[in-house]
Amino acid sequence: PNGIDPNEYYLDASVDRDGIGALYNPHPNKAPENLLAVLEECRVRWPEVPQRVFSTEARPVGLEHVDYCRLPSVDAAREIYNRSKVWLLTSRTEGLPGVVLEAMACGCVVVSTDNEGSLEILCDGENGVIVPRDDVSGQVEAVGRVLADDSFRKSLMDGAQTTIRGFTWQRAADRMEEFLRDLPEFGDLSRKDSE
Repeated sequence: PNGIDPNEYYLDASVDRDGIGALYNPHPNKAPENLLAVLEECRVRWPEVPQRVFSTEARPVGLEHVDYCRLPSVDAAREIYNRSKVWLLTSRTEGLPGVVLEAMACGCVVVSTDNEGSLEILCDGENGVIVPRDDVSGQVEAVGRVLADDSFRKSLMDGAQTTIRGFTWQRAADRMEEFLRDLPEFGDLSRKDSE
């Protein structure tokens, strides 16, 4: 289980929300080539829409046109999320992606591939947008729909805020304890300790 700290990631109404955001990760499971392709196509279609990307890595070739932040603080990451109308996730595989929770908590509409981890959090058309893995044009089209339709975006933001309330660290810890209690070897030990 995963959680989100509402004292670190939250909506900030004082920030102008105007762009597209993403986390860059060069690992092949994260489909970095697809992220670069989606951002480039979005730049061509909507040159007036700022793009912001953060990462642990140095700026890669292909992201010269974006506002790029390496190793942002929590405050800087929160500002990037809050300035983004859309948050992109192009991954082929994910666990439970913390970046999706953080983006949702900050009011982004997440446009994600149908990787396993995102499907644990997102429901297409209710709290985000899901497209097939490796579907670059589908992600671009989804970004366009979110940018063009304010009522659709607001509905997804509201759905995301409802979803995020269920991802507290207390709930994550409770679920982990339940899981461990259900393991036969752990359950036997915990019963012996209570006797």
